[in-house]
Amino acid sequence: MHRRDNLRRGYFGYKTTVVHDACATRELEFDGKSVPAEQVHTALMSTLAFGYAEVISADTYLAA
Repeated sequence: MHRRDNLRRGYFGYKTTVVHDACATRELEFDGKSVPAEQVHTALMSTLAFGYAEVISADTYLAA
């Protein structure tokens, strides 16, 4: 099994799916810099997709 697939199974053996367009965020600030909501969302979803979850759209989820 590939390490990335193993990470996606989580620590308790569960497969994690995130429906990215069903999630919301807001503009955040870090170290005196403002980060637009779209960039926050993209950063979080890419982090989840990299190692912890399958990140899909609502259309994909509903079609399953």
